[in-house]
Amino acid sequence: MLPLETRLVPEDFEQALAHGDVGIALQPLVNLRSGNVVRLEALARWQHPVRGQIAPATFIPLAERCGAVTSLAFHVLRQASDRLPDWRQRVPDLRVAVNICVQTMQDPLFADRLAAFLKCNGASAKWFDLEITESTFMHEPERTLQAVEEVRKLGFVVSIDDFGTGYSSLGYLATLPVNAVKIDRQFVTPMTTDHRREAIVRATIALGHDLGFEVVGEGVEDRETWELLGALGCDVAQGYHIARPMSPGDVRSWLEVWDPHLAAVRRPRLEAARRASAHGARSPRHVLVADDEPAIVEMIRDILEEYGFRVVTAANGSEALRLVEEAEPEVVLLDMNMPVLDGEGFVAAVRARGLRIPIVVMTAGSSAKRWAAELGADAYLSKPFELASLVDVTKRFATSGSG
Repeated sequence: MLPLETRLVPEDFEQALAHGDVGIALQPLVNLRSGNVVRLEALARWQHPVRGQIAPATFIPLAERCGAVTSLAFHVLRQASDRLPDWRQRVPDLRVAVNICVQTMQDPLFADRLAAFLKCNGASAKWFDLEITESTFMHEPERTLQAVEEVRKLGFVVSIDDFGTGYSSLGYLATLPVNAVKIDRQFVTPMTTDHRREAIVRATIALGHDLGFEVVGEGVEDRETWELLGALGCDVAQGYHIARPMSPGDVRSWLEVWDPHLAAVRRPRLEAARRASAHGARSPRHVLVADDEPAIVEMIRDILEEYGFRVVTAANGSEALRLVEEAEPEVVLLDMNMPVLDGEGFVAAVRARGLRIPIVVMTAGSSAKRWAAELGADAYLSKPFELASLVDVTKRFATSGSG
């Protein structure tokens, strides 16, 4: 037995891997719109016979020093592959994500070994995601890009893990042959109370989508963060709010009790809006919607016009200010995060002109209430909002001409 005061060395990890002391834990990733489980991340776990659970931050460097990281990756793949057919009986399209380190990606035989693994284990590449850190691309980038292309040709999905921590140039990101990006927890976890982190997450989601990537937010530890990510348009979430990493033996029972309908981020309901409105009453005319998300603007315009409002729209604060100067609206529905001139700048400009127009802050999650308080706005709508609330708050402030 190894004395507790003795420092672990790389050979200890090699022995643990050979003796079967290294297992896996699985953490679910869930689609924010549907609430469906889309994959499980397989995390290596070392249960030392004397020291107990050894943290990955301790044993991964040992594996790297003894050249065992590739063996570890295939060990994790093998364990996941053995269990995955049973889990896919419950969730047919379920995949498992496995972390792949720099050394493994730069191994010229890695793609060949993956192909051999699939053949020997009767597995499909479509069962797996390979997650590589953004910084991996900074070590021998040409070789790494080639390796990514090779494994994608086999049918594997490739994701960038810890996105936002690798300091990649925007030009370089445009060339990455990957399927998805995971926004690092250091940005996601505090974003409900940190304007700057929220802005980074918002921008990263938009950038990821513009580049054709699926976007995953990791470090989702409460419902508020879950709702905010959904409002910002993120695709997939991972974190303790959904589930902590669990043993392979617990996965099937967890999948059986997970309820996608309770988990899904709330979507607006048209019928609720119709019931909430006195449909026979004629709504007032002039509403300004300032938001740079075309889908949101279109949805708001369609609903309010259905109830008799005349809606004008602006994609940024500067354009909204010009519309206000042309014809003062009865209420402004204002997003806070817009290009050119943001919501805060718009409010300041309106106040500087001595105008007193009702303003409804309309942004994601708890930040809407916070912004409304800071700016002295008249009301707020937290995205995603119920359409009934949209109609109610608009009618509350746009009263002239109502029946």
